[in-house]
Amino acid sequence: MTRTILILPLISLAMAFPFSAFATTMSGDSFTIEGKPHVVSEKKPTLQASPAYKKSDGGQDIPLIENFTLGEISQPTISLSLPQNILDFDVLSPTNPVIRRHQLIITSQLSGYQVLAFENHPLQSKNQALIPDTTCDNGACSDTLASEWTNTLTYGFGYRCEIQQGKGRCATGFEPTNTYKQFADASDNQSPAVVAQNTKQDKQTIYTLEYKVNTSRTQQKDSYTNTITYLVIPNF
Repeated sequence: MTRTILILPLISLAMAFPFSAFATTMSGDSFTIEGKPHVVSEKKPTLQASPAYKKSDGGQDIPLIENFTLGEISQPTISLSLPQNILDFDVLSPTNPVIRRHQLIITSQLSGYQVLAFENHPLQSKNQALIPDTTCDNGACSDTLASEWTNTLTYGFGYRCEIQQGKGRCATGFEPTNTYKQFADASDNQSPAVVAQNTKQDKQTIYTLEYKVNTSRTQQKDSYTNTITYLVIPNF
């Protein structure tokens, strides 16, 4: 019987305004995670008028020009947080899918955003063995197309999204139960794909991300890992 241990480290990235980005960090074989709440803000200058005066012939002060001084205003903020930074699928047995879940929380003062994601590569061992991304039961799954995955003889790694709280919605295709997608693969030059989005002002939205792994009897015994990066892009 083939048995496989998987650890799925997660890195979150929150990005709101140009040149402003915060992310969690990880280091070491134990995948120690360090990070602070991912809150991004920017201050922009605003103009405040301060009139200059000159003396008239009659001795009365008359405004001459308006000089402007720079003040500051705070731009609305947006943040992304993952209560769990590591998912461990433990030991897998062939044709027995394992599912793990965690929350993705968006806190925002903005009128909408998109959540995008990508993997650095498919689940991979130090010996370069791979657990491929799932193609679902009909072979049609991709990073943009969801499809049903219930057959225990369909192998690979995939995810789905569900809305738990708030006005946001998951990407198209996750409406039926048991539908999954692949993550966009950065090692194959794929662009980050939309996971969820919100077109309304919503103080906090909570999504549930579900990950599924299923292996065959011929899968090489090893420890497999990859990294999933999430980005939140505000609507301007």
